[in-house]
Amino acid sequence: MAAAQLPPRDYLADSLVGELAALATELILVLDDYHVIRASEVHEFMRQLLRYLPPSLHLVILTRKDPPLSLGRLRVEGQITELRAADLRFALTETRSFLQRRVDQPLDDEALQVLHARTDGWVIGLQFASTALQRQEMHQFLAHFHGSDRLLVGYLVEEVMAQLPEPVQTFLLRTAIVDRFCASLGDALLADSPLAGSSQATIAVLEEQNLFVIPLDQEGDWFRYHDLFRDFLRHRLKSEETQESIAHLHQRASVWLARAGLIEEALRHALAAGDERGAADLVEAQLHPLLNRQFPIYTLARWLDLFPEQALQAHPGLLIAQAVLGAFGASPAGSPALLVRVETLLQADTMVSEERRQSLQATLAALRGIGSYSQGELEQAILQLQAALVDLPPMHEFARANATLYLALAYASRGEPETGRTLLHTALAEATAHQRPTLTILLGALAILQIYAAELMEVVRTTGRLLAVADTAHAPATWQGVGFVDVWRGRAHHLRGAVYYEQNDLTAAAQEWRQVEALRYRTHPTPYHDSLLGLALVAQARGELGDAFAYAQAAREFAAEANHWYLLELSDAFEARLAILGGKVADALRLTQNTNIPAHQGIMFGLALPPLTRVRALLAEAGPASLATALAITESCLRPVERIRNIYQIIQILALQALVLHALRRNAEAHSALARALTLAEPGGFMRTFLDLGAPMAELSRTFAAQHGSSTYVKRLLAAFAKAHDPGQRRALTAQYARLHGITPLTPREIELLALIAQRLSIEEIAATLVISPSTVKNHAHHIYTKLGVRNGRQAVAKAQELGLLPPA
Repeated sequence: MAAAQLPPRDYLADSLVGELAALATELILVLDDYHVIRASEVHEFMRQLLRYLPPSLHLVILTRKDPPLSLGRLRVEGQITELRAADLRFALTETRSFLQRRVDQPLDDEALQVLHARTDGWVIGLQFASTALQRQEMHQFLAHFHGSDRLLVGYLVEEVMAQLPEPVQTFLLRTAIVDRFCASLGDALLADSPLAGSSQATIAVLEEQNLFVIPLDQEGDWFRYHDLFRDFLRHRLKSEETQESIAHLHQRASVWLARAGLIEEALRHALAAGDERGAADLVEAQLHPLLNRQFPIYTLARWLDLFPEQALQAHPGLLIAQAVLGAFGASPAGSPALLVRVETLLQADTMVSEERRQSLQATLAALRGIGSYSQGELEQAILQLQAALVDLPPMHEFARANATLYLALAYASRGEPETGRTLLHTALAEATAHQRPTLTILLGALAILQIYAAELMEVVRTTGRLLAVADTAHAPATWQGVGFVDVWRGRAHHLRGAVYYEQNDLTAAAQEWRQVEALRYRTHPTPYHDSLLGLALVAQARGELGDAFAYAQAAREFAAEANHWYLLELSDAFEARLAILGGKVADALRLTQNTNIPAHQGIMFGLALPPLTRVRALLAEAGPASLATALAITESCLRPVERIRNIYQIIQILALQALVLHALRRNAEAHSALARALTLAEPGGFMRTFLDLGAPMAELSRTFAAQHGSSTYVKRLLAAFAKAHDPGQRRALTAQYARLHGITPLTPREIELLALIAQRLSIEEIAATLVISPSTVKNHAHHIYTKLGVRNGRQAVAKAQELGLLPPA
């Protein structure tokens, strides 16, 4: 090596190979920081060495980028084992083990998961964390551990940034303002620099050098930075650039993201740039495209949550968006006031273009029409919805179909069902001709009219057609990803379940409602919640009280999660029915004590309507005052439903009224009410409306048949009563469940989640599997631990296996 001129490269390689082959023992040769080698001669030498590598030598190369050593050939020949950045990241269990050996303080699971997520399992980051945790408590440390941490900054500056060329550093700093990036977005952020158009090449360099870049897709289009590295870059960007220039970067990001259809990210950057008006205009511009493509509640709520309250009250488009959430039942209170404020702002703003004003006012009219219909103000609703359909642009397909739906319902509710059906058939023909996905909404509207009319088999036929056209295997390509198709698929299964349940086909009803259960966040909250109650009804009808309570609890938890006032009221009503069944009449009276008859009682449909459940509770209490109140409620409910010919609900009310009159010993009137209910119910084959009223209705039906004769339908009803489970037996089942398990029943969703906990999946993995958020997983886990009386997942799994809720390990 001291010679004036080295021997040829091949000679040196051959000599080394010979000497290594002569070794008596195996040798591991480690070459660290190989990425710093620039000389091509060294790479040629290494290629020659690898070509004739003796079996006794194992070569380990540590490098930040792929070395030019014919890796492809080595892979084909099976001569190489590769550990990439992803392989070197610690799993959660490895993070726990690493920290337990270095940190004296106890590490709770939640804090550990936060630290693991923040470091992405990066061992250097965990090493810095363990050093800091020797001086700080975990939660205090986590509150301040980010990319500006002094030790971390020192490492990243010395080991990473100082080694990079200036253009790459510029790319890193600018793209750090977004949570994820691609080459096109990078070019947009570099548009005012000489580096414009170089993003693809720069990303390739970052990947090659393993510079904290994590690919997000198989195609290699989208990337993100390691969280701590991104924090560091943002911290450095703030120290090197003015606030104005950073805002300009956010504005560029917002424009690019909006054009790419990534609206929520675009809104975040517009607001970060201080462009509140631009962000509000973007929500307004994207509202109808959103409605046309997906069920809007969750997305729209996230958009609006980004804005401060002052902004929400200052822009017509944001007020309209809030009113849309109200129309979908997410926040019903205050919607009329929102619409009045929109009108006031439009009148005061003389700069609004005529086209925009007309579009906003048409949407306003549609929302007002829906609100008027929901309050039973049918004349006003018809005028407003007609006006909306005149001015709503053709491209606002969902809004037009929704306005048509409510207009048809308003006509039917005013006593003109044929006018409503004619309107729907006209719209259906047009939607069918153009293969519009709004066909599902219009078919759903027709099915709703049919169930109001108690035309149960027509409901089955119409919803069958809806499900056929919504079938993803046969639907047009343009329907793919259209959210309201799933919404109405869920509604169709919900209505079919209601029909089959009413006809006492419990198996078919459960199958339909389980289809809705599987759609969870992809359908409307009301039919989803009602389908859970339906599954509870099926379980109750079969005498499976444990399952009935579990489904009822799942419905309540969903209502609480959705923060939906009406669904919570429905849960109260249904739990009151279960309380009556269990002989807890006082609980039933308490749960229904605040029940009022709403203005829109006549147009309601559901499996556990609160006013009717209040009547059940008063009937169970059976005091003279309670019975008088119950009779008054049935009379008050009957008037609006008779006015609009909601026969489905008329049958339910008359059946209850007959029982109340029977309890008051007004038998002739009781028989008259029952006769009318049976006459209306017979064409549709109604059964469960009567069966679910239990022994009192069975007794009344038998005395009615004895005095007035029994048709084939009444005989079938009496035979079904004979097969029904005895209420005393059901109460015994409930008591037995509580005695055996000593716990509140777990919901099916909770058992599903518990099974995943048993597989030792992380919170993030469970969330991804169940398509819910990590916070929802934590809430479910908390409920499970409380019910089982345990403190953690391991104890919960053991208790569940002991009770037979999970198979043994």
